Amino acid sequence: MNTVFANLKNSRQSSFDKLTKKLQDMSKKGFQDDRFWTPTFTKAKTASAIIRFLPAPPGEEDPFVRVYSHAFTSGCFETPPRKEGMWYIENSLTTIGKDDPVSEMNTKLWAQGKNSPGQKIVSGSPEGNVPGTKRKVNYYANIYIVADPEAPQNVGQVKLYKFGAQIYEKIDTATHPKYDEYVAFDPFDMWNGANLKLRIAPNKGGYPQYTESEWDLVDENGKKVPRGALSTDEQLLETIWKSEHSLQAFLKPDQFKSYNDLKARLSKVMGVDQVAPEEFKQATPPWEAEENTSAPSNETEVNALDDELEMFKALRD
Repeated sequence: MNTVFANLKNSRQSSFDKLTKKLQDMSKKGFQDDRFWTPTFTKAKTASAIIRFLPAPPGEEDPFVRVYSHAFTSGCFETPPRKEGMWYIENSLTTIGKDDPVSEMNTKLWAQGKNSPGQKIVSGSPEGNVPGTKRKVNYYANIYIVADPEAPQNVGQVKLYKFGAQIYEKIDTATHPKYDEYVAFDPFDMWNGANLKLRIAPNKGGYPQYTESEWDLVDENGKKVPRGALSTDEQLLETIWKSEHSLQAFLKPDQFKSYNDLKARLSKVMGVDQVAPEEFKQATPPWEAEENTSAPSNETEVNALDDELEMFKALRD
């Protein structure tokens, strides 16, 4: 018998023990992608860290990418809406410029007009933790961990960072300051950028809020300017850059289900399993628009709160 194969046979118990432990660990902690960094929270549900956004990784042009998704339950279609039910949690094909069945549905719902049942389905019920069918948006970027008080082992590492509207607004404000005393800068520049001091605290609903986060700026000739280079060691900066993870990988076709598969899932969540995907694409949903169906939907106007998708997944599980 081949020695390697014999070792496989003889090590079955050891392999089983390792598998058991891994499954137990995953059950306790949930699946974790080691490429990503997430804040470590205190018992008071606060967190802080200092991070530096990095430029586009080698061979890519964009320092961050945007991914749309939908997350809602069958309870959204009931009156009053409820958070329980079968979940629809999928990436949206609109991310890569394709038609998406939920976006098409939302356009028809939104066209029912202000305060209509359709718009309430799209918007959801925040006070009842009921996510609407509206499109959520998350962003992905590479970051360098400058400081992480609750998890110091992360310092000096290059990680992927998934963030939402509140952090995106910080980036947008850096490039387009609202006040004259602030100098515009590129937050993804390793030489002339600035660190972001993350300050996270729970909002009234108990979910993370990032509004107190701020850029590390200094006063210079009456202006607030970025502190500057991440490091004066050019070799270190090159090493950091080469350690970045691909961002375009999040936009590859294999990250998205086909239109028909998404339509089939939507049909199931809505309770219309009997409608085949191709037929459903042409079918009118079980509601009629009260106003012009060509009215714009709010799909491009709705941003997810940071960690909103994780909240919905937690409700689902």
